[in-house]
Amino acid sequence: GLWWLSGSDLRKQAMLNSALADRPRRSSDGAGQPGHDYLKLAADQRMNTDIRRSVFVVIMSSEDYMEAFEKLHGLGLKGSQEREMSRVLLHCCL
Repeated sequence: GLWWLSGSDLRKQAMLNSALADRPRRSSDGAGQPGHDYLKLAADQRMNTDIRRSVFVVIMSSEDYMEAFEKLHGLGLKGSQEREMSRVLLHCCL
């Protein structure tokens, strides 16, 4: 991010938090158990940067490809950060 600007990372974190807050937790077997903890899953999958974690959470928490696209577009990634989307998506497919 733009570390020299005060609060530049806060916008991405706020986007991630709102993405998680908007999604109701889905249960894995439909028996009323709590849904996935996407940040823990991201850590388990070795998503070691904030960008990779954000992209992973957006992809995994989206209902369909259109919702994922809108949320990914809303992250406002630039340049080399956009390449992380394809890397994370490929990792999720494997």
